Amino acid sequence: MSSDIKFLVDEASRFALKSKARITQGIFEKVISENKPSISYEELKKYELLKDKLENKKTNKDEPRRPIGFR
Repeated sequence: MSSDIKFLVDEASRFALKSKARITQGIFEKVISENKPSISYEELKKYELLKDKLENKKTNKDEPRRPIGFR
């Protein structure tokens, strides 16, 4: 999630500032290892299934789509 990425970058920035150093890969990896994602793996799978459903990635692709609008 984008909010997770922003949080990790902010934490790495704070750590580097306290250490009076630049953000390094090591600092970033340390921050990643010390923090967990904001959503669980199960929730992520639910979002992926919903995305596939909304993008019409059904298992039966031969099924025609219903038209939307007026005829």
